[in-house]
Amino acid sequence: MGRTSTDFAQECGLANGIPVVVGGIDAYCEALGAGAIENGQVVEGTGTSTCISMCIPQNDKYDLHVVPDKSILMNTLSFTGGSIEWILNVLSKNLDELNKIDLEQPVPIIFLPYLLGERSPIWDEKAQGAFIGLKSDHDYEDILKSVIQGVSFAIKQNIESLEQYYEIDSIRAVGGGAINENILRNKSIITNKEYLKMKKIDSASIGAAILGIYSIKNNSLKEIISKWIKKEKILRSSVKNREYKKLYNLYIKLYSDLKSHFHKLYEIDKN
Repeated sequence: MGRTSTDFAQECGLANGIPVVVGGIDAYCEALGAGAIENGQVVEGTGTSTCISMCIPQNDKYDLHVVPDKSILMNTLSFTGGSIEWILNVLSKNLDELNKIDLEQPVPIIFLPYLLGERSPIWDEKAQGAFIGLKSDHDYEDILKSVIQGVSFAIKQNIESLEQYYEIDSIRAVGGGAINENILRNKSIITNKEYLKMKKIDSASIGAAILGIYSIKNNSLKEIISKWIKKEKILRSSVKNREYKKLYNLYIKLYSDLKSHFHKLYEIDKN
């Protein structure tokens, strides 16, 4: 936009002549910081919530990306990592438990992660969380596993909605949710996609820095990304997910079956 030169900049202790660069929304910078600048590349950024983005050619129907000549498709989920943190707190367990659980085989419990309502794909603030299929012989590991696989089902549902634009082979994983490789493998099993754990998972700040470099230097984005952005690990499960598919088919039907009950409970709680 220009360079610092105003009285306000000087009051902030900034010298004259510092370049001022336009940034972007955190999730958009996060996608850039994961190196997704080509059409069809997808990023899953999970913390308390999740943003799943796809880079597409510039299109007036969709938001402009921070990447030049590109637009961005963005699906957002309200409480993904938050649901896992919630159940750990309820069960008085710590993060180490996430590494002990066998997530290759499903548990026949369906968890709907709508604890704060839900954004994509149902866009319903009155939606509620739910466990379906609890039995007396289920233990804390079963319940924890059901929450993890429920979050993975929600992510799969949103990834599928993006495949109307481009076929998706791999997902770039960033954010705090990319730390645990056991959960990333579970997502790979359920989505049947390759998960790329990026070396720098705090990619929103990296993306903002890349914007700054790109704006004041002559380097191409590809050149900058090749220097800054690396994959730490590729996770692709060979586990057959036939049973997960059966549970997923039930998962995507449950919201419509329970919607009216969720809304009644919402109104009761509100009053």
